[in-house]
Amino acid sequence: MQNEHYLNYAEFTPEYFKSFIGENNGVNEVTCLVPKDDQSASSALRENGFRYTGKRLVDGKVMTVFTWFREINTTYEDMSSFFNRRVRDYDLHMSDGNDYYETNFISLFKDIPETNEEITVLDLGCGTGAELRYLFQRAPNAHVTAMDVAEEMLQKLRLDYSDFSDNIETVCCSYIGFDFGKKRYDFVVACNTLHHILAEQKSQLYTRLKRALKGSGRLLIADYIASD
Repeated sequence: MQNEHYLNYAEFTPEYFKSFIGENNGVNEVTCLVPKDDQSASSALRENGFRYTGKRLVDGKVMTVFTWFREINTTYEDMSSFFNRRVRDYDLHMSDGNDYYETNFISLFKDIPETNEEITVLDLGCGTGAELRYLFQRAPNAHVTAMDVAEEMLQKLRLDYSDFSDNIETVCCSYIGFDFGKKRYDFVVACNTLHHILAEQKSQLYTRLKRALKGSGRLLIADYIASD
């Protein structure tokens, strides 16, 4: 990101870092990229206030991203800002080391028939749209309404799926409280997004989604769950 200030992990020592931040009072965030298998460097950074914030591909090599913040704001970062800041590394962060990354998407869309017919799909909290390639493999003429709060995520989606630009409409907004209309969609997809909202919000959302689905429409959900 354009405002990132970098520190070479190979040069890191507690003394060097304290000197660096002391001499650079205007720097409020410092980023350090570490080879993902270098546990020693990762531990040293954590012990000195760095936080793991994702993964990044550098010259074909996966690096873990650690960030130091001069001040941690006591208020929560709004969700659009949170994901806009992470769009560059988001797909790699989600996929690297995840043995079920592809199979989860395939399983999510197994109830959508393989068809060349036009079907309507609402994708909630779509992010960069990583799941959509598996949808278009089954239904290349699907029309997708892709909804997310982070405009930079949607910009990446439009770039990645430029060949399907006529098939995709992006909507930058929160789906909480949104009026989806009546009987508009054959399928609604919620992929790794509903864990962000509370149970009461989900109940109200399901009511609106049921109204938005056509008579034989289906809601398809893939998400994180607690094992106990």
